Amino acid sequence: MRTRILAATIVFAACANASLVVTDNFFIKRYNYYTGDFYNTFHPTENNPKGVTASSTNVYVAMEDFPYPESFDLTGGNHQVVTPLVYSQDSTGAAIGPDGNLYIGYGNGVIAYNPATGVPTTDAADGFFFANTNVPVTDIAWGGNLLYVSEGIFGEVYNLAGQKVNGWTGNFPPFLHMQGLAFHDGALYATDLQVSGARILRFGDLSNLNNYTVLSNDSHLNQPYGLAFGPNGMLYVANMGSHSVLRFDGTTGAFVDTFITGLQFPQFLTFTETADPTPEPGSYLLMGCGLLVLARVGRRLRAPR
Repeated sequence: MRTRILAATIVFAACANASLVVTDNFFIKRYNYYTGDFYNTFHPTENNPKGVTASSTNVYVAMEDFPYPESFDLTGGNHQVVTPLVYSQDSTGAAIGPDGNLYIGYGNGVIAYNPATGVPTTDAADGFFFANTNVPVTDIAWGGNLLYVSEGIFGEVYNLAGQKVNGWTGNFPPFLHMQGLAFHDGALYATDLQVSGARILRFGDLSNLNNYTVLSNDSHLNQPYGLAFGPNGMLYVANMGSHSVLRFDGTTGAFVDTFITGLQFPQFLTFTETADPTPEPGSYLLMGCGLLVLARVGRRLRAPR
């Protein structure tokens, strides 16, 4: 029996429905996370959509100029105002917790509620997951069962019961303004708008959040706000000063490229949950959403000579 390759093609392909969602001044824009191709625009009720998070079916957005967060159906783009029983204007951060609840950072606190009904959870009075002291929340991120909350030069850490378990101050290290937060592979990452140059910080020792390393202070960073790790392990940053989304190596912090350009004032971003596409018959899918290798294998039986 002789086996031969009839055709072999190597292409770069993105996962079906894999998308990067960016809040951009007046709109929420959706892109193919791998190629950067534009998908569609979601139109919120008011301006200034801020923090954004996603489930497998919906995108949820914290609204600065509207008293309620909003959601959009990923399949059809249907718009729904998620109406909690608690007023939440000046919202910034958004994250889905390990309990499936939607958490919105706003003003001086965080609200937790059922994303399907808009009803606040009952584990805290009046729907407040916690209330802090006169410092507006800039972003929130879940790491395991702990909620990390950035308040500019301060930060706090809460458990699922709403109890404060840790925190950090702006005295040491010298933060100017920690804006975006992301949790990845057991470490906390943040953007910091330093006077001497913007930075991306990595907190590897979660027991002492006053210690950090600088993952990147690349010159391309110009008013970086939200950040998120993509399915490919790269770090994506909403770079408001250059109206773009930048990509960095998620391990070394090295600048990779300017991934999306032409935005107005990008502030936060997230990735939708997706599944790998089903390979075509006679093909093999390698590296998940990265390198797709297609090969047709033909078999030919030959009679003995």
